[in-house]
Amino acid sequence: MTRDEKYTPKFKADRALELLTGEKTITELSKTYHMSNRVLAKWKKWLLERGSIVFEKSNQYRDITNVNIEVGNRQYLPRLKELRIKKRLSQKDVGNAIGITQDSYSKYESGLIELPIRRLIQLCQFYKVSIDYMMGMKDE
Repeated sequence: MTRDEKYTPKFKADRALELLTGEKTITELSKTYHMSNRVLAKWKKWLLERGSIVFEKSNQYRDITNVNIEVGNRQYLPRLKELRIKKRLSQKDVGNAIGITQDSYSKYESGLIELPIRRLIQLCQFYKVSIDYMMGMKDE
């Protein structure tokens, strides 16, 4: 798992907004959240560079929060374990297959951390199932 994946998009946006509004300095945020100044500066830069996309007329990303809500509903949790056990794989096996540690995969499977959409897609490809199946919308 990359460092950025452990933070939700909302968390990143909130920190970047705090920096933009001057609520806190980068040093204060860094100490509060035990993060590097560089990461916080990067998020602020991204927000400044890409924030306007939310307001574009043909914005395909405007409703991306719906996708996050779908993944956030955690309907995938029973499927993750079910598929892994059915294939007789360990959490380490699955983690290795999608390029993360066993510990990270364990946190996804147990619901301790939210599964990023990118990882959901990787897992669907790995298990050769549809996203609809993984999300519990289909039983095939």
